[in-house]
Amino acid sequence: MDQSSRESGTTGMATSTMAAGHQHDGGSEHQHDQSGCTSRAMTGTLRSVGEQARSAAASTSATAQEIARRAREQASAATDTVYQQGARAGEYMTRNIREYPAAALLIAGAVGYGLAYLIHGGGWSSLGRSKSDSRSKSEHPGG
Repeated sequence: MDQSSRESGTTGMATSTMAAGHQHDGGSEHQHDQSGCTSRAMTGTLRSVGEQARSAAASTSATAQEIARRAREQASAATDTVYQQGARAGEYMTRNIREYPAAALLIAGAVGYGLAYLIHGGGWSSLGRSKSDSRSKSEHPGG
């Protein structure tokens, strides 16, 4: 091979390498454009999802605040009703105690005795046991 054929071979290789590199660069630009479009589309989608989530959270917050407001209003109304009923019951008791003091004392004494018996005497369950215990002792004197 002479000098000119070597140079032309080298020049041919360089030209084909440059052409291949140029095609590769063009492909790279096309891929870059596609990835740019894809990233822009994903960014837009993510923004849209973020806005929807923000809107849903705001809606949920507004609903929770409305429920809390309604509950507060209902609790206030119920508290007022219970207070009024308690006041009326107190007035009724006071009026009846003033009109019938002897009956009030008897009723208070009976209630006090009943509570003391339940607390110190063991209540209803001890009544059932004491009767059965006394029956079993009378039937079995040894034990």
